[in-house]
Amino acid sequence: MRPIRFRAWDIDKKVLSPVWDISFRQWELSPDINSITLEDDGTYEPNNYTIEQYTGLKDKNGVEIYEGDIVKCFVTNTVDIGYIEYFRSTFLFSDADLGRRFPLDAPYFPDTYEVIGNIHENPELLK
Repeated sequence: MRPIRFRAWDIDKKVLSPVWDISFRQWELSPDINSITLEDDGTYEPNNYTIEQYTGLKDKNGVEIYEGDIVKCFVTNTVDIGYIEYFRSTFLFSDADLGRRFPLDAPYFPDTYEVIGNIHENPELLK
């Protein structure tokens, strides 16, 4: 089983922080987030944050891959650049140029990813 970890992008301060705890609203039909606790031990309303989940995978350099990361994918003499997204219960590599997506843990792509940034701090890498 993979470790469950999250990070949060602070929309106002423009920084990523590890999430230590997530509190959900009780008695709701959908599990809305009530608050998050960040690395600084502060508890915050989730409205000004984008929460991103760890995929459970590491890139070829041992860097943890999170949704929102921009990665290079090395496949048979080509290099694709895309970002990681969570869609219908799976993490996908979304190729920005070609408009294709495939599961991040596809067995035919072991150790072919390299994290080069994230969609918040480095959006220019997708152009």
